[in-house]
Amino acid sequence: MLNTFRSNHATAIVTFLAWTLTSFLCHECAKIFLTGFPRLFEPTYSDLGPVLHVMPSVIVTLIQCLTCVFCVRICGAVTSTPVAIFVVGHVLATLATNSSMTYIEAASTLAIKLTEPVTMAVAHHIVFETSVTIETIVSIPLIIFGSLLFSVKTTCQTSDTAGIVLAFLSNLIVTARNVAIKKHQVNTAPVQLRSRTCISALLCVQMAILLLVYILENEFVIPVKCSFILGALFVSGLCHVSYSYISTIIFLKVMNVISHSIANICKRLLVILLLYGVGKRVASSWNMLGLTLAVIGLYIYIRGQIITKMVSTNTQDG
Repeated sequence: MLNTFRSNHATAIVTFLAWTLTSFLCHECAKIFLTGFPRLFEPTYSDLGPVLHVMPSVIVTLIQCLTCVFCVRICGAVTSTPVAIFVVGHVLATLATNSSMTYIEAASTLAIKLTEPVTMAVAHHIVFETSVTIETIVSIPLIIFGSLLFSVKTTCQTSDTAGIVLAFLSNLIVTARNVAIKKHQVNTAPVQLRSRTCISALLCVQMAILLLVYILENEFVIPVKCSFILGALFVSGLCHVSYSYISTIIFLKVMNVISHSIANICKRLLVILLLYGVGKRVASSWNMLGLTLAVIGLYIYIRGQIITKMVSTNTQDG
């Protein structure tokens, strides 16, 4: 019994670390591409106009979603309403997140996305007329104000506002997707990994493309660092699939839903700190105060969820 407990505990820790690392690499590599791609075409890139400035985020989203297609398959008819909602919602939310990182640091985008659980709670209250706990009411202003305080720079620019709005939009899209799926009485769209042959073929194609780009780069046919930026793009796509699959499939096998929610908050906080550590942004004491307030708000919210779950369980048992 003790050995089994230790084994499960070790599995949960390893899974959490893999979940955190792949999430960090996904966003960090995406940010590398988002900032590096325009520099390859300077100064002509700055003359392309604001519409084409969204091109890097569209490319990142396209690669991440195509990697999902080649690595996992959805169990169910693609034309069914829940599956269609799941796919469209995932694509739009990913695009909004990547577009947000075009304007602000990745750490700031992830800080705004800390408001996702509260957004979900408010949506459930409005759509399904569920009760709102006092903990949720208290946590809402702390999380929203704290995440905004962490994300806003001392000299706020229009681009910062656009990045913050897009990060909030990503949360709203995820919330709308989950509420719509629940209204169809489906918890999530079940996914399975594709065969090793399919995944290996994808990796081989990516390696071949990188090798070709590296050769052209050394022959001065294309700009320098193209292979590095393209490699970051491919890694972001692979890690996007990895951390999503770990979160929705693997992690729930070793932990219950409440523990998963707590671990998700801890994961996001660690990813924010890692992104802040490797990023170029300098956070002020006010920014760190905002992150602290957001974490306190999340703790209050999760504590309320645990209490509600325990009361519900005891009522059913009684």
